Amino acid sequence: MSSDEVASRDAFFGLSPIRRPRRLRLLPTRVWTAEQWHRIQRGHMAESMEGHWCAFAEGDRVFLHRTWTGYGIYEATFEPFEGGFRIAEAVVETHWRRYAPVISRYAAQHYSVLLEGVLASIAMEEWPADLQQRSDEVQALMTGANRRRWWRRK
Repeated sequence: MSSDEVASRDAFFGLSPIRRPRRLRLLPTRVWTAEQWHRIQRGHMAESMEGHWCAFAEGDRVFLHRTWTGYGIYEATFEPFEGGFRIAEAVVETHWRRYAPVISRYAAQHYSVLLEGVLASIAMEEWPADLQQRSDEVQALMTGANRRRWWRRK
């Protein structure tokens, strides 16, 4: 996708809306600059199948779909906030055949970090260091929680 193209719903083939939405209880707190919000609004078309996400915006709502399946996974509504923009509301797909739900007490953190990471990769073209650290911490918590659960079953 060239720098002057805008990805819209019509630019993608076979998109499917979220079938079983769950409202995110823990929203990303990042305040996006006007320039970053503009990049997010322009959308994202994966260059190859290794790119996991495609994105487009309709007004203040951003839709994130998996490239391989076209399934809608996240929808986030943005609002102006302190000279920038932030996520005011978001939902995630929880239909087990479309997106494996995270069954953990750390699911809210996982979904929040992943949503922020996908948007950061569009707006900043990389995961910020602070977000990578939070992602690693959540993964460690989830792994530890799963290990403790298996240990108790024995």
